Amino acid sequence: ASLVQAVEHLRAFAYRPRLVKALGQEPLWLNRSTVLAAQAPVYHLERLWSLKQLGHGVKLLQDEWSRL
Repeated sequence: ASLVQAVEHLRAFAYRPRLVKALGQEPLWLNRSTVLAAQAPVYHLERLWSLKQLGHGVKLLQDEWSRL
């Protein structure tokens, strides 16, 4: 993912994004997210809610982690 995509993913899944906005911390959040995304890989895993696919998701994670 590009840096922009990584920051967008971090924003989409941030904990309490409304609180960040309410506290006026959006510029700080954007800065910190950009620094983080530039220094570490950001992944996005989509999984089905079915437990039948759980093993497949675990395998994807294991494969990716083994490359780190």
